[in-house]
Amino acid sequence: MVDENELLSKWYDLKETISKLETKLDEFKSHANDIMESRKTDTISNEKFVLQKREMTRRNITKNDLPEHIWQQFSKETVCSAFYLTKKGEKRKSPSTKRRFRSPKNNNEKFCR
Repeated sequence: MVDENELLSKWYDLKETISKLETKLDEFKSHANDIMESRKTDTISNEKFVLQKREMTRRNITKNDLPEHIWQQFSKETVCSAFYLTKKGEKRKSPSTKRRFRSPKNNNEKFCR
């Protein structure tokens, strides 16, 4: 079993690694987009992979956009546990706009990601 110090240290290191990987992935996406635009296509491929670009549209609405009774009737609430790990003395970065949910081993609780 991992002790608390090791847990927090490894967690922090992993968060830093993920952040760097996400930055690198964004660079790849940008480069792929440049290639696709120059070829006027939404697909690039080789002998092993096919990369497709799809346009997505999302709509959202906030509580302030609706009358209260509509919000109460149609809004869905999801409850999950969120963890925020920072080094002491360091400000927490703004949360990501991406919110994914996965069910942990205990099905009664959800973790936010």
